[in-house]
Amino acid sequence: MLRACVLCVLACAAAAAADARWATFLALPNITSIETTVTTGDERYLDVLYNGEESRETFLITPDLTLDDVVLPEGLRKFSLTRVNLAALPDGFQWPSTVDTIDLSSNALTSVPTDLMWPDELKTLSLANNHLADCVANLPASVTSLDLGENELSCIDQCEWPDALEALTLSGNPLNAVEPTQSWPAQLKELRMDNTQLDSVPPNLPSCLQQLHLTNNHIAAFPKNLPSSLESLSLSYNSIKSVPAALDRFPNLSVLQLDNNQLTSLPAKLALPTGFRMLSLSNNMLKSLPANCNSWLANIEISIELDGNQLTALPSNVQFPDETNLANNKIKVLQNMALPKTFRMANNPLERISRVRVADGSFWQTSPATLKSFSMDDASFAVLENMMYGFSSIEWTVDAKSAAAACKAESGVLKPLNDGKLRVCVVPGARR
Repeated sequence: MLRACVLCVLACAAAAAADARWATFLALPNITSIETTVTTGDERYLDVLYNGEESRETFLITPDLTLDDVVLPEGLRKFSLTRVNLAALPDGFQWPSTVDTIDLSSNALTSVPTDLMWPDELKTLSLANNHLADCVANLPASVTSLDLGENELSCIDQCEWPDALEALTLSGNPLNAVEPTQSWPAQLKELRMDNTQLDSVPPNLPSCLQQLHLTNNHIAAFPKNLPSSLESLSLSYNSIKSVPAALDRFPNLSVLQLDNNQLTSLPAKLALPTGFRMLSLSNNMLKSLPANCNSWLANIEISIELDGNQLTALPSNVQFPDETNLANNKIKVLQNMALPKTFRMANNPLERISRVRVADGSFWQTSPATLKSFSMDDASFAVLENMMYGFSSIEWTVDAKSAAAACKAESGVLKPLNDGKLRVCVVPGARR
């Protein structure tokens, strides 16, 4: 069992306080982890795990800790010192050989000594959210995850990457461009370069890359020559105007984020790979979907986001994935279709819903709209009736006169729902 207690350490003179505090922290036996905890207020706490991680002490600290004259114990595996305004790593500082995780993010570091000896078994290093203008030198080949995000790097062509590096974060640096001769770690699987002011995709990406994040840049065209190994691609908040049809050339692609771009249409022969899971096209300028969109919608296993576009109508018998967001469009009619289980349709000028099918377990979110007609078969009506007792938010009503005339034309029977606020025309059978 972990034993937690909170000890408040009062600060005296700055240098003396640092020595005294670290002496208190490090007096515990068999320390394996020293970590600043995440808090929502101004307080800072340092968690120390010791006695083979069977015991824990939590110290209240002030945000002025340094590492001057600190000797960390052998046996330490994880060290995290964040949000303490750490401005420098002292000359001659020694890391215990046992450390495999170091987090010095959210401090005031402007550089890292080039002669600093990192632990030979280091796996994870975060220096994010500092003021570094240069890459870190002499990292051991063992590092698999490196976070240099939110610094002041403007060039990375001289960076030397660890041989084992699999995850690299450079987001939030003012890179502007990446040289054509840029080299990358051969084993890199995840690259994050969000918000780096790029106007094109970095060249020569490694052939084993699985996740590429390029959100919030200035990219104007869907990138060419991407590695076919990609599983997740994020290009949100760029200026992309079109999408290539043959997205199935990425056989492992399962997530594609293209929201908040400038797409006005989708390719007529768009193809997605088998096993595709999530497609985000929110907040573009799409006015319609291709007539044969079912050919690729069928490959989406989880969700599609189409909210915030300019869709006015949907193709006949369209079959969306279970989670579909069509909010904030200009759709007036839903007809002859199976409505998705998780269906967001708020802020559309809906007028007519005709012969739709409703699946068990559905959850809908709508906004107020007065419908001229609303029809479905008896089985779907039974499901919709049960939904009224769940967490769905269905704010539709119907115009009584129009609904009665439409229902008579379909040889149906009007049935009330939602305390009579909604009247649905139950028809003999929905068309398929």
